[in-house]
Amino acid sequence: MIFIFFSRTLFAQCDSAYTYYPALPLNVTILSGDTCLSDNDMVVLDSLISINDLTYGSPLELGTQTWFNGRLRFLVSGNYGNSSGVNDTIYSLPDNIGNWDNIASLYLEWNRLSELPGSFSHLSDLMTLYLNNNVLQDIGDSIGNLDNLYFLD
Repeated sequence: MIFIFFSRTLFAQCDSAYTYYPALPLNVTILSGDTCLSDNDMVVLDSLISINDLTYGSPLELGTQTWFNGRLRFLVSGNYGNSSGVNDTIYSLPDNIGNWDNIASLYLEWNRLSELPGSFSHLSDLMTLYLNNNVLQDIGDSIGNLDNLYFLD
């Protein structure tokens, strides 16, 4: 009986599409919920790191992240030259970025992005998008499908 109590308090029980993280880096904020974080959101973060050959020990170390009920809601990954963004330049976004269907704010300024992947139009909850000071040739017509987007810089 005591073992069951301790095992439930030491290890959170997550839904099948979520993974429990016992410790989070200081750049991660949890607004609501516990540290059971979406596997899909983590895969996209990992893809972003991989495609740009960035050096992070964990996807949770990328930029400044805010999570709400286990889903990534805000990501600050601008290349500002300080600790609030990324420590290296982002050149491209992964095709699976459209899986961030709960993200509300995305800060990607001061990188070297030249295009947005087609799946970008699947970011249905995106409200604010910061893309200034990149090398974008075209943001594409599909950005018009982002019905909740009210701020684009």
